Amino acid sequence: MRNIKLYIIVLILIFNNGCGFTVLDRSKLSNFDVLEISSSGEKSIGYKLKNKILSESAKENPKKIKIDLKINKNKSIKEKNIKNEIVKYQIDLNVDVVLTEIIDNRIKNFSLKVNGDYNVGSQHSNTLSNEKILVKNLTDNLSDDLLEKIIIIINDL
Repeated sequence: MRNIKLYIIVLILIFNNGCGFTVLDRSKLSNFDVLEISSSGEKSIGYKLKNKILSESAKENPKKIKIDLKINKNKSIKEKNIKNEIVKYQIDLNVDVVLTEIIDNRIKNFSLKVNGDYNVGSQHSNTLSNEKILVKNLTDNLSDDLLEKIIIIINDL
């Protein structure tokens, strides 16, 4: 009985130590240098996306890329109440990305989309504040998704 318990403990220790899992260091994956970023569409969203991408860019890296962003923001009515008054709006952010590797002249196209909704406030200023907060949160999510996708594509090329 004691030998069986000992074998089980040894097997558990072997399997736990030999899994090979390591945490990825994101700084090692960000091995690209952005030479140029151009954007069209929503200027404030494009500005935030550019800053986030440039902050992750590693200067003096042999993988030089050029990024072209086309940003669309669509605002639509999501819900109305029984009096036919608008209660909720929905915002969709779409980004079409053209990623060009300068040295090999490879081009990769992809699109990202995020959406969310916000409530209409009792005053117009509350509604505008709700919209601004939602756009900021969606832009942060979009920038994280964009960086993740760029890193995956660059490391695959």
